[in-house]
Amino acid sequence: VTFGMINSNETLQANGAFTVRFDESLVDGEIVRLLLQMSNNNHSYLDSIDIIVNAPVLNCTKVSFSNLDGEPTDRFIKGESSLMTFDITNLGHSKSFDVTNQLAINVPFLDITENKLTTEAIEAGETAQVTFQVNIHDNAPKGNILNYSLETQCGIRTALYESRVLLGYTTEDFEDDELNPNFQWSIGTGSKKWTIMEDPTATEGYCM
Repeated sequence: VTFGMINSNETLQANGAFTVRFDESLVDGEIVRLLLQMSNNNHSYLDSIDIIVNAPVLNCTKVSFSNLDGEPTDRFIKGESSLMTFDITNLGHSKSFDVTNQLAINVPFLDITENKLTTEAIEAGETAQVTFQVNIHDNAPKGNILNYSLETQCGIRTALYESRVLLGYTTEDFEDDELNPNFQWSIGTGSKKWTIMEDPTATEGYCM
């Protein structure tokens, strides 16, 4: 961009003088420094401009379960279908592109009606919902804890949410030398702490 003579204390403006394209890999809040070189006859001047990048940041902020009638549940039931609804929130400062959401539950006794769904672009600070139908087969075990993951993708940006869900009603059989870690038992502290001991009179040789 070339200006004519600039008088002392005078400001000139050139609208649309430069086009700057920021790479999609830049993250929200990152600072990019632009260098501006100016020259006048034999004199050269260097200045800089700091620009804060606005970009989308997607995160799963809530998961809810219900049956096909929309009644809330907290688990899967053998032989029935359930709906899993995820809230996808844009925590960044820029509107996203369309968002691809892929649900994975890697067990052989269920299927997902459609495991990859797309939501429209999400404005900064807004939330979109995506709902998957999960069908539990009749041969599923009566009590289990299933790991699942949801991967969201927007352009080159991805986010992974992982958690667990109950299948049916689980029980602890107390027939081993340790408690099932999936149940997150509270065994107390200090002198009031529960411990597992060998006991030949117990069915499997252990008691608490």
